[in-house]
Amino acid sequence: MAARADMAAPEWDANLRQMGQLFVMGFDGTTVDPQIRSLIEDYHLGAILLSAKNLKSADETAKLVLELQTIARQAGHQLPLLIGLDQENGGVNSLFDDTYIRQFPSAMGVAATGSTKLAREVAKATAQELRAVGVNWILGPVLDVLTDGKNQPLGVRSVGDDPQEVATYGVESMKGYQDGGVATCGKHFPSYGNLEVMVSQSDVPVITDTVDQLRLSALVPFRSAISQGLDSMIVGGCSMISQGMNVMHACLSEEVIEDLLRSDLGFQGVVVSDCLEMEALSSNIGVGGGTVMALKAGCDLVLLCRSFTVQQEAISGLRLGVENGMISKERIRQSLARVSAMKARRTNWEQALNPPGISLLSRLRPSHTNLSIQAYNSSITVVRDRGNLLPLSSILEPDEELLLLTPLVKPLPASAAAAATTAAAVAAGHASGERSRESTNSIDASSSSMSSNIKSGEAVFRELGRSLARRRNGRVLHTSYGASGVRPIHENLINRASAVIVVTADSNRNLYQHGFTKHVSLICNNSCMNSSTNNTSSTHNNSARRNSAGYQRPKAVVVVAVSSPYDFAKDPTIGTYVCTYDFTDAALQALVRVLYGEVSPTGRMPGTLSKSTARRTSQPRQQWLVETWNAERDSAALDTLLTSIRESESGIGGSSSSSSSNVHNEMGASSSIDGNSNSISISNSSNSSNSSNSSNSSILANVRADTFLLKSADVQECHLVVRNSSTHAINGFCATYFFRSTGTGVIGAILVDPARRRLGIGSSLHSRAIQTLRQHPDIKQLQLGSRLPGVYLGIPRTDPVERRRLRRWFAKLGWSMALSRPLCSMVLRDVQSWVQPDGLKGGRGSGEVEYDLVFGEEYADTVIEHVRTSSRQGVAEVYRTALAGGPHCGIIRAKKAGETSITSNANGNAASANNNNNNLVNAGSEGDGDGEMVIDGLQLGLEEDGLANDRLHGRLHGHSHGHGNETLVGSVVVYNARSSLARLVPAVREARVRAGGISSPVISPSVGEYAMLVQGLIVLGIKEIRKQGGNTVILDCVDGDGNSDSLTAMGFSVLHSFEELTCDAAAWGR
Repeated sequence: MAARADMAAPEWDANLRQMGQLFVMGFDGTTVDPQIRSLIEDYHLGAILLSAKNLKSADETAKLVLELQTIARQAGHQLPLLIGLDQENGGVNSLFDDTYIRQFPSAMGVAATGSTKLAREVAKATAQELRAVGVNWILGPVLDVLTDGKNQPLGVRSVGDDPQEVATYGVESMKGYQDGGVATCGKHFPSYGNLEVMVSQSDVPVITDTVDQLRLSALVPFRSAISQGLDSMIVGGCSMISQGMNVMHACLSEEVIEDLLRSDLGFQGVVVSDCLEMEALSSNIGVGGGTVMALKAGCDLVLLCRSFTVQQEAISGLRLGVENGMISKERIRQSLARVSAMKARRTNWEQALNPPGISLLSRLRPSHTNLSIQAYNSSITVVRDRGNLLPLSSILEPDEELLLLTPLVKPLPASAAAAATTAAAVAAGHASGERSRESTNSIDASSSSMSSNIKSGEAVFRELGRSLARRRNGRVLHTSYGASGVRPIHENLINRASAVIVVTADSNRNLYQHGFTKHVSLICNNSCMNSSTNNTSSTHNNSARRNSAGYQRPKAVVVVAVSSPYDFAKDPTIGTYVCTYDFTDAALQALVRVLYGEVSPTGRMPGTLSKSTARRTSQPRQQWLVETWNAERDSAALDTLLTSIRESESGIGGSSSSSSSNVHNEMGASSSIDGNSNSISISNSSNSSNSSNSSNSSILANVRADTFLLKSADVQECHLVVRNSSTHAINGFCATYFFRSTGTGVIGAILVDPARRRLGIGSSLHSRAIQTLRQHPDIKQLQLGSRLPGVYLGIPRTDPVERRRLRRWFAKLGWSMALSRPLCSMVLRDVQSWVQPDGLKGGRGSGEVEYDLVFGEEYADTVIEHVRTSSRQGVAEVYRTALAGGPHCGIIRAKKAGETSITSNANGNAASANNNNNNLVNAGSEGDGDGEMVIDGLQLGLEEDGLANDRLHGRLHGHSHGHGNETLVGSVVVYNARSSLARLVPAVREARVRAGGISSPVISPSVGEYAMLVQGLIVLGIKEIRKQGGNTVILDCVDGDGNSDSLTAMGFSVLHSFEELTCDAAAWGR
């Protein structure tokens, strides 16, 4: 139960122990020592700041905190201790436990994800883990705005240089911490993001901005956090020297705290001073005098980090200040009230003495691990990749070597590298900082031992090298570099390697890294890779390995900034530049996934630099005039474009360069990135081994201009072209649709003339398409890929290399790869000899489901009501098209057994399905042994001569009994090559085969046996198509890999495989 609020303002007590509630103090060691015990028992110390030096593991931390709280309880403290911790994530963590405490990105890394929701979730997860071990106060969020990101020591601890962005992410982090149950503490007021740092530690960092300038920028995040309920605020020890302001230390200034922070910004929470043990303050003023000045200026808590002597001096100084009348008793009461109120909001004795500890951390571990991976994957930023070097798997052969060059840096205080370094130093009997001779380490994926003969700091990136080696079937070389620059050993390794990765960490502050990287880049740019000296047997000889002039290209070099993204953000000579925002193990593992194409990079540099970069990279170099499609004017030209793409990709009349820019998948589909301009052509090739079906193996086979025209009142379509107004030729085409039923805006295809690629046509079309779709007032989401028409269901994914290229291209345009979904089309050939697999019962075994085949708009109400249970784009439109499709489209329905259904005889007379009439056709009459399946005697005409006149033509005669009381549990659309649906599904229009299509199974959410019912519906569809003489069945859209596996067991094979992308329309571009 929470402490009572009326305890927040105890009566003044001259006992010095009450003054202890106004201090935050630290101590040395991982156990309770006599000094900290005395501070709690004798002085009633109210708050303790823990650091990495106090903490060994999550379990030990929980035990330590519990012991501290128990001492306080036994000493008569009215409220629990505030237990504070710096846990900013990224490189600034006090608590490290590889088993129970998850690592999350830095503040700038989280902002690079572009997700404020993710920022809050990460902060909440961090707070939950701290709360589990008894910590109830986090020193965060960082609210500083960087005005000079290149030279500020805060670096990635800040969100960036955009005040509004810092405010947004800062507030979300604050709310996340509070959601997780801990008190918050904003820092570092009035801002550490615009300091002029002096050379000597005894000199005070200076803020030279005027107060008016601070209000316009630096104070914006602080004001936002205060308005949203920030619990406490650290005021820095910096000086402020400007017109109208002359302050030696901000945390000792009434002008800063009372006037600016409390009166101007309206902060009523707890104010915490900077550590008074800082050399500049203690040498100029003294700790005792500084304590009095801090309390008098308006601080409620005075911070002293760990010296027991200095801590006693501070308490004595406060006592003298009170006795001499410098600090009034009322002033003490105000601070006690604020501190006690914060404690009462965020903790109580029941919680403090019963921390959940490891048991809670064990339960949180799975979800927090997934969150950590998601956050890091989403944060990795590819700022530039002009040479299309990523993923590295697309430019490196297995026998080629990859070189990793890393700087010598200190391990992060709370990290596995720091723990390993300390342990190794202890075991070796020497200090961890002792220098050892430089070594070069060839990393083998199977190697598990760490060389003891490596430099201090080299171990930080050793696991990165190992991960690079494990994930590629090839050799990785790794060595470090230092202030001595490029040495002969580096030159030799660069000459050996086919690609080089150079890692930097704050190169603007460590200038040797900047010079080394530029030197390596120059060497690589002047070294050409000659294909004749390498393995040329690979089938993936793409443009990343050879330029258009021949067989040579510069040696690939990738620069990775693992701390500040400003290292080479504005340097155009670094062609491929990647940022990770910290060099924790989790960040480096995400980096490896991006470098090898396992994850598509979606991160964006936060701040103003990102906005200018985004404007440069999101738009093609050359903007093309994009016009609205005109069917009368453009249909013939589009057919010509389609023919040109098919011929180019099949090698008929195509340019010789096409083979180097396209990678064909086994079904004949290919997708080509439009060069450096990032335009795209999704096209086809025909290379099926079965010549009779060769055209059917191509995505664009049988596609005509009218294939892209839905002509549906429920869908608003707007197609776009880049055309030559003089010759009337179409250089590029983009199909877009807005499905009113689901509020989905869809890009259904992007096609570019093979002779016009690498010119930005695809990007121009994409940009205009997004703009057009987002103009719909009712739009809810954007989607890449469409099931209606069924040409491209998404990004073709049969070929893994080409899939990675397309994912990367669309990610650069703004699509999130995290929201992808696998889809495919499938084919069942030789239907006439198909045998139903043993054990496949469909949905018939229990007798609870009956099936019938219907068509015509008379059934629209019942069918569409059932179909509304599916939220998938295009499904409702498929059914409406089928219902209006006359005799060539039908719907197989699954209904609860015993309910009235409509049947008909060949003359169109209606009858009840419960009657034993001769018009009920036993689906097992073909001898398949599944006589329990009952289906109406309506037949789809798949014969080449069309339907017989005595078959129903979309209308039932007579009266339907109980039509409105039917409860559908499943349905599927069946259609033939003459149907209106077949026009939109090119595979069914194949002229050389007699094909039928099955589309859009919809199963009621109340059905438990989903797979069984789907199989039953599809089996009936197959038999209906076979009954009418069809020899091929096309499933035009199958959701997920799991569903395709079950259908493969029925005899289907994948025709084309895709990856559908979706995005919240309101979030596009954020």
